[in-house]
Amino acid sequence: MTIVEATWVEGYKIRIKFRDLSLQIVDFGPYLAQNSHPYIAPYKDKEQFKTFRIDNGNLVWGDDWDMIFPNYKLHRGFI
Repeated sequence: MTIVEATWVEGYKIRIKFRDLSLQIVDFGPYLAQNSHPYIAPYKDKEQFKTFRIDNGNLVWGDDWDMIFPNYKLHRGFI
């Protein structure tokens, strides 16, 4: 389930395109609201949240992959 493209939609939602050409819009808002880990806290700020990138087919945040999710879950549309 390799990610080939990711585009911010609104709020904490990202449109994710996979190598198999399937698309999902995943809302990360509920996860961020419930998580208080210090590495994740900065991404509650929407401008910081929008700094995601694709690295080796994964959707990641931060230089050291501060936040990453299993691609198989993103492919199903939830985390």
